[in-house]
Amino acid sequence: MPVYVMALIKLKDSSWTPLGQEVADLALEHGGRYLARDTRPRQIEGSGEPPDEAVIVEFPSAGHAEAYYNDPRYEPFREVRKAATDTTLVMVEGINRQRREGPISVYAMALIKRNSPSWTPLGQEVSNLVHEHGGRYLVRNTELRQIEGLGEPPDEAVIVEWPTIEKAEAHYNHPHYEPFREARKAATDTTMVLAQGI
Repeated sequence: MPVYVMALIKLKDSSWTPLGQEVADLALEHGGRYLARDTRPRQIEGSGEPPDEAVIVEFPSAGHAEAYYNDPRYEPFREVRKAATDTTLVMVEGINRQRREGPISVYAMALIKRNSPSWTPLGQEVSNLVHEHGGRYLVRNTELRQIEGLGEPPDEAVIVEWPTIEKAEAHYNHPHYEPFREARKAATDTTMVLAQGI
């Protein structure tokens, strides 16, 4: 079952530059591959300042992701990032499916924190709407592990891959999706960004 590491990075030091090829190569050694690494993600939902960077890395398993994160060669990069940024980093199990062939231009990443006991994850009708607009879920899970981050961990994580940004926006703004979007906004604190795929 694939595992995804999702990172939302907020700069606190202007000297920060995104981690380079050496880190990507190290992730590759541990079976990981970058799906998105966007230094200008577009926040479409959420309170507060938008992140300065959004990253999604896919690993074959949690063991692979943990080996990468704990690799002594990664430690200096991790410490530089921790010193220069506030990062929310979560690991979440994906949906056991083959990845779509062809280019993926954008990923919608959502970290959802319940603020009402009435909240339940959105159901099949929303999945059908995602599918109608050309999207496909990679992650839709309430079981996740926060590796780094400030405050309470999110209760749910979602990643949807989209062939184009226009398809993602069409879904988000569709009148049939509006009641679900508003129900989520009323019952959760959600940070949702669109990140360009690699």
